[in-house]
Amino acid sequence: MLEEDKRLRLQWNKTGSIINYSGIRMFANTNLRTWLRRGALALAGLLLAACLFVGGALTGALKVRHLVQGYFAEAARIVAPEGIDEAGYVTRGGVRQWVTIRGQNRHNPALIFLHGGPGGALADLSYIFQRPWEDYFVVVQWDQRGYGRSNVDRDQVRGSTTKEQYIADATALVENVRQRVGQQKVVLVGQSWEP
Repeated sequence: MLEEDKRLRLQWNKTGSIINYSGIRMFANTNLRTWLRRGALALAGLLLAACLFVGGALTGALKVRHLVQGYFAEAARIVAPEGIDEAGYVTRGGVRQWVTIRGQNRHNPALIFLHGGPGGALADLSYIFQRPWEDYFVVVQWDQRGYGRSNVDRDQVRGSTTKEQYIADATALVENVRQRVGQQKVVLVGQSWEP
C-alpha cells in the first residue's frame, strides 16, 4: 500500500461507511444493493416522466391537428349557391380511385389536374395552389390508381399500373366529369408524369 497524506486517506468505520480524515460520513450505511435499488427507482421515475410527457405531447398535437383541420375545412368550404364540393371513390377498372370536384360555380369550365408520377398524388396538398383556380374552374383532383387515397385496393392494383391502364382510367374520368358537370370540353393540366 502506498503512503498517502493523512488528510486524503479514507478509512472504513465499524458500520462499513466511508469516512474522510475529519470523521464526517460520506456514504452512511449504504451498500451496493441499496445503490442499485435507488438507481432502478430513479430510472423508473425518469421513464414514467418521459412516458407522461410523450403521451401529453401526442394528445396535445392530435388536438391541435384536429383544430387546424377543422379551421381549414371551414375556411375552404364552398358556400356559393352554384358551387360544387364533392369527394369520394369511383370505381374504374375494378379499382376504387379517389376524386374531388370543387368550384365556386358548377357552370365554370372543368379543369382536371393529373398529378405527377406515377405516384405523385397531390389531392391532400392541393389546397396550397388549387383554391384560386376554384373561382374560375370546376377543379377535379384525381389520385391515380395505387397512389394517395386510391391506394385502398392493393391486391387489385398489383400488375395493373401500366401506361395503358392509366390512359384508360383518365379517359373514363374525363367522360365522367363531362357528364357530371354538363361540359363538352374539359381542360387537362398535367404535372411531370413519366412511365
